[in-house]
Amino acid sequence: MKKHCSTMSCTLAPVTLSVASTLSNIAGVYNSQGKFKEALENMEKVLEIELKSLGPSHVSVAMTRENIGYVYQKLGNLAQARSCIEEAHAIFVRSLGLVHPNTKKAARSLEQLHQYYGGATVALYYGGQ
Repeated sequence: MKKHCSTMSCTLAPVTLSVASTLSNIAGVYNSQGKFKEALENMEKVLEIELKSLGPSHVSVAMTRENIGYVYQKLGNLAQARSCIEEAHAIFVRSLGLVHPNTKKAARSLEQLHQYYGGATVALYYGGQ
C-alpha cells in the first residue's frame, strides 16, 4: 500500500530541478510577504537540490546562495548573509569573471555589508566599481 504525503518533500518521484524552480517561486512569495523564515526554508531546499544536480560551482548555485544571503540580511543575521554572498561572489568570479553584472552585484552587496559592519572599503578587493 502506498503512503500518501501532503508535502512536496515526501513524494516518491525523484527530486528534480523543476521542483527546485517551484520551491524557489514559493520562497519568492514568502519573501515578498515578509515571511523570511519560510522563504529561507524553501531556499535551503532549492540549494540542496541544486548542489546534488548541478554541483557546487554552478552559477545557479551561486545565485541561490546570494538570495539566501539577502534573506539572512533581512533576518538580521549579517555574518551569515556575508558568508553566503561571499560564496556566491567567488563562484561568479570563477565562472563569469570580474566584469559580469552578477559578479558586480554581489561585490556591491558585500561592500554594503562591510560598510554596515563599519569595516573598511573593500569594493576593489571584490571587483566592485
